[in-house]
Amino acid sequence: MNPKKPVVLTFDDGHYNNYFYAYPIIEKYNFKANLNVIGCFSEYSTSSGDIDNPNYSYLTWSEIKTLHDSGLFEIGNHTYKMHQFKPKFGIAKASSESEEDYKKALSNDILKLENKLQQECGFTSQVFAYPFGKYSKESENILRDIGFKAFLTCNEGINKVYKGDPTVLSHLKRINRTGLLSTEEFFSKFKIN
Repeated sequence: MNPKKPVVLTFDDGHYNNYFYAYPIIEKYNFKANLNVIGCFSEYSTSSGDIDNPNYSYLTWSEIKTLHDSGLFEIGNHTYKMHQFKPKFGIAKASSESEEDYKKALSNDILKLENKLQQECGFTSQVFAYPFGKYSKESENILRDIGFKAFLTCNEGINKVYKGDPTVLSHLKRINRTGLLSTEEFFSKFKIN
């Protein structure tokens, strides 16, 4: 049975605290969630052994595989190493960058994470979360060509999704949660009918 008004839980960056805190709760209530990982951080955690600290660690490839294999988490791509402010803002095209150079740089980065997910975890992703929510028509076309089906922004709001309309998954809005608000304060901001 499909709910009339589903809520999708999304987590960005691939912090270990998602595994430590969220996974047991999601498992207890049989929720489903989306987790978008940054490849270079998972690579560092895996290779350095600096792991399993909910205050600062990132997920290892093994932990990502565990979450995926649980059937409770869909793992998304949040770039391998483009989630940074400089030399450019996330996946934004630099003004000095040609279309060809931009496509090559973005494709190489995204495919590096996809290859690591396949090699280390046995799957590839279909969801892409834009770093800092920065997107463009150029980036969307490149990502669609790679094979992504859904695209998460940082635009706040509620989505209306209609079966059979592939464009509704192009710029999915989310409601960003800060740790500074209680659960009651957070939900009181939204009138969900």
